Amino acid sequence: MYPLYAKCVELGIPVFCCAGIPGPRLKAACQHVELIDEVMYDFPELVFVTRHGCEPWTELAVKLMLKWPGLHYSTSAFAPKYYPGAIVDYANTRGADKIIYAGYFPMGLSLERIMTELPNVGSRTRSGPSSCGPTRSGCWDSNDLGPDGGPRRRGPEGRRRRAVDYVTFDADNHYYEATDAYTRHIDPSMAKRAMQWAEIDGRRRLLVGGTVNKFIPNPLFDPVARPGSLDEYFRGRNPGAEDIRSLFGELEPIRPEYRHRDARLEVMDRQGLDGCFLFPPSCRHGGGTGP
Repeated sequence: MYPLYAKCVELGIPVFCCAGIPGPRLKAACQHVELIDEVMYDFPELVFVTRHGCEPWTELAVKLMLKWPGLHYSTSAFAPKYYPGAIVDYANTRGADKIIYAGYFPMGLSLERIMTELPNVGSRTRSGPSSCGPTRSGCWDSNDLGPDGGPRRRGPEGRRRRAVDYVTFDADNHYYEATDAYTRHIDPSMAKRAMQWAEIDGRRRLLVGGTVNKFIPNPLFDPVARPGSLDEYFRGRNPGAEDIRSLFGELEPIRPEYRHRDARLEVMDRQGLDGCFLFPPSCRHGGGTGP
């Protein structure tokens, strides 16, 4: 990963990395939060954003964010009711500009669930009734908004609030990539080391470095799982040891907004999103042994 970190510093772009014990049954050693300290020491100018929770090391993640200016946390893959208390506390105190809203639509969570649960987030923290949510005010309380929908300068008990000058940005949206998304620009001499399509037993399968990618049962994504179908799976809750195909449940035809720009922009307008990062689902899991 170090050559990638160096290139990101050179280009001035952030790195998004999963951190914490993964819900899927994958190796966790490379996602230990303490490894981030080593990376930030070697690349102090790097902007590094964690994804997928940092559990069970959320308090360590907060300590590291206090230590390293370029380190941030996104709420990716967690329903608001499961946001770690240490993270919500930090967001409502010293970390208002370090915690990034990430909704995980449509791969893991539905936007309806996220927005239903967000107003209750603050009731689980030591900081009182405030909540961290994707609004113009950054970290907010439903009773702490002015008549124009913007933030009041002081919250409950006269506590000063942090206000930000931007609207909602979602740091973890997903799209379902077209079949040529990974192949259209590949140097032919590197094709076997990258992504390839193959027909196996009458079905099209995606190869990564010559190995069948089994995480996504249907890499064509049509039909596809409904938003929110993998919520419990990404929380590590699969007591019946069901395979991923069973957990997807009833499938539906792929929606236009999952692949087409204009349709997605219309949906983002309805969701109140000013912008988002879009991640492809078929290349999101791998392995490793170091930072």
